Amino acid sequence: MHAKPGTVSRSKNSYQPGPVALSNDTIVGGKWKVVKKLGAGGCGAVYVVEAVGNPKQKAALKAESNFVAGGSVLKIEVEILKRLKGRDHIANLLGSGKLEKYQYMVMTLLGECLCNLLRKKSRCSISTQTRIGIQVLHGLKIVHDIGFVHRDIKPANLALGRQGKGKHLVHILDFGLSREYVLNQGKTVMRRPRSRALFRGTTRYASVATHDRIEQGRCDDLWSLIYVMAECRNRLPWSNIITLTYYLRPDYVKLYTLLEEIMKEGEYKFSDPWDWDKSEKTPKTVEETQHTDDGEKEWAINPEVFAANPFGF
Repeated sequence: MHAKPGTVSRSKNSYQPGPVALSNDTIVGGKWKVVKKLGAGGCGAVYVVEAVGNPKQKAALKAESNFVAGGSVLKIEVEILKRLKGRDHIANLLGSGKLEKYQYMVMTLLGECLCNLLRKKSRCSISTQTRIGIQVLHGLKIVHDIGFVHRDIKPANLALGRQGKGKHLVHILDFGLSREYVLNQGKTVMRRPRSRALFRGTTRYASVATHDRIEQGRCDDLWSLIYVMAECRNRLPWSNIITLTYYLRPDYVKLYTLLEEIMKEGEYKFSDPWDWDKSEKTPKTVEETQHTDDGEKEWAINPEVFAANPFGF
């Protein structure tokens, strides 16, 4: 079987799935020495590296196998980072290259990702939440303005700088799933959306349209941003629902507890007037607020009803 022109023929023996494993002190591209591994994904791994001859110059190196099914997406990231060089909210590309078994790119070493920070501080203040939202919105606008949609905005792909004013700056990472929505065909035109697209992104933060396999556009990045902002204040209500199937029983108790905590923190009551019922009428007396209009006591629910499982499945 012959490979099509422009493609790489891969035998079963040459196929090497998974992230590239680089040991400490490995020299990459003659310029960078591996210090330690930061993490790994399905086909790529990220390392802390230092410049050869200058240990104080630290950077992040991302390596990806040349034998990944479907081909490496690192070249897309390199192209995007080249276009975004010097922009706020984006790591600077310091170099890239392709070796026999893997290709790599070197970029600014950033601080902790938002995912880790939210584990330490599960509930952000409204100030932090809003500033994150504004900065990521600005970063997305910059990405969209060069003709790309990110398609995987989530806390793990957002990180703060390490020092100086960079510690107050949120950066957007990982453009491996990004797609160009603008084409240059003599003139700049918008790329025609496909009638049905494969799912790209992370289920918890993906828009409804993405789950419906509709082509992602700029608006879908913004939906993901909204979900990230919501998670800055509390866990997303569907974070434990995503893995459910037709046969699995939802964790009603956990969902109720999440909502109950909001009620307690805000000191809300079920007898509080609905927004559409509020008016400038004289406030009710204490005795009146303890009863509903039909004379019954305030509606309440026994949490045990959420634990009940009448069918056993």
